[in-house]
Amino acid sequence: WDIDSLNTLLLEANADFTDKRSNGYTDMEQEGLLRQLTNRHGEGHEFKFNTEGTWYHFMNNDAELGASFRINYTNSKDRQWTDREISPTPDPSREGGETSGLNEDNSTQPLPSLTGGVGGGSFSQYSITPSTSFSATAEGHYKQWLLKRWLMGVEYSFDYKRNRSHQDFETDGTPDAANSYIDHNDLWRHTVNLSSTIDLSPVKLMPRLSTKWQREYQNYQRGLLDTTATRRRLLLEPSLRATWKIAKTIGLELNYNYSTSQPSLISTLAYRDQTDPLYITEGNPDLKDTHTNNFQLNLNTVLAKQQLSLSATIDYKFSDRETRTALTYQPSTGIYTSRPENVRGSRYLNFRLNYDQGFGDIFRLQNDLRLATEQNYAFLTQLIETPLPNSGGVGEGASLNRQHQLRTTDRLTLSADWSWLKLSLYGELSPNRLRYSESPDQNTTVWTNNFGFRGELTKGNFIFTTSLTEHMYSGYTVESMNRNLLIWDASVTWKILKNKARLTLELDDILNTADYKWISQSASQQTVTFNDYRHHYIGLSFTYHLDAKKKE
Repeated sequence: WDIDSLNTLLLEANADFTDKRSNGYTDMEQEGLLRQLTNRHGEGHEFKFNTEGTWYHFMNNDAELGASFRINYTNSKDRQWTDREISPTPDPSREGGETSGLNEDNSTQPLPSLTGGVGGGSFSQYSITPSTSFSATAEGHYKQWLLKRWLMGVEYSFDYKRNRSHQDFETDGTPDAANSYIDHNDLWRHTVNLSSTIDLSPVKLMPRLSTKWQREYQNYQRGLLDTTATRRRLLLEPSLRATWKIAKTIGLELNYNYSTSQPSLISTLAYRDQTDPLYITEGNPDLKDTHTNNFQLNLNTVLAKQQLSLSATIDYKFSDRETRTALTYQPSTGIYTSRPENVRGSRYLNFRLNYDQGFGDIFRLQNDLRLATEQNYAFLTQLIETPLPNSGGVGEGASLNRQHQLRTTDRLTLSADWSWLKLSLYGELSPNRLRYSESPDQNTTVWTNNFGFRGELTKGNFIFTTSLTEHMYSGYTVESMNRNLLIWDASVTWKILKNKARLTLELDDILNTADYKWISQSASQQTVTFNDYRHHYIGLSFTYHLDAKKKE
């Protein structure tokens, strides 16, 4: 709403209601030890309401005054039914395939129960979890040019967040206090931002200082644990942006920012979650903040006569400490216990060079080169032969594994564009060198190479497209990941109804070779993921474009 020439008001509100149901099945097996079959059924609903508004007032040519607010509300209730079946599995290392549930003297080895003790067998679990969240933000700002080349701005904002979550948990129809909880969290935050723009043409300096004072309150009840905690913090986060217009088509930009991230307050409490009998989670009262420094330098240039565009970027980021998950594993019971722990900070350096040049009106050559090196830390899973106490102990004595990565990606594309025919040919080489201090057997260099061709032919009202891509993977420690995939797609589009509608026949993965399998590897674990998609099909689609009519 443009109230007048000096005042503008914006208002927005929306509401959303979602009803959801889900079914899941998991079959997890620890070779030679345990097998857990899990069936889950969930039902729930969620209501959301959001509204926000902004007011701008232009006092004169040199000043601006404004204010805004934002309110978010969410109410949800979820029900979860879970059936677990835990059983011993045959141990191939033993003669006759005996189960690992037997000791050397053939005595019975106890299986884990819901609380990590003896038991095993089948469990039925039920939980109902109502939750509400409310957040409100109010902000006001003022900007004014104090001098012809000096702009000052001040902004104040107040944030309030309120989260309420309850869970009533039952095991085999009996109330389970150990896994039922009440979680209340409140946050009050005051933020003052001071910003400035100093125009020293051709150089501009834009420093900014954000000062935050916040108070957070946590009330957490679970079983015998009844904990309340209050955290008060004053945070300073400076940043700087500087630009230098070296020439009419050459620009340099420098960015720096410093930030502090805190672990969630609940993760700093001494709680113990045993909802999953084979995967117990704990809090850690000794967690510390993470501080991060980030530098970035950008160079951009355009040479019109040569039809050339060049850009280069350097990023460097380092932190003093980070939070990672420490895992312990008890071979005698098959139980994992996880706990957040602080480790050494990470280092990250990235360089990117982008080249784009045209040759006349038809041909174009592009090259995107990226170099990145990264160093971070994580705990290796620690084997514990005897059961852990109910709190603490996780991560103590565990090996801290340093992961160092050196990634290179170079993508070269040559394309040609006529009015009736478009062709492009590309190749991409991407090696990733991985080295580990405490697990050198995982050292490898992974290659991900892609080569492809794409063509588009327009003939009258018909558009024919085809693409052929060769994916080449090598160097993975999981041998099945080392493979070549040739993917072929094609389509034909018919433009009808005065070019407002299109009828498209699409052929996806004609050779039926895509398998959608990938792997991620960190300093603490390796994960192989499989996904099943409908990728080998023939599709028919119709689209119609509605043109906006001009008012008379």
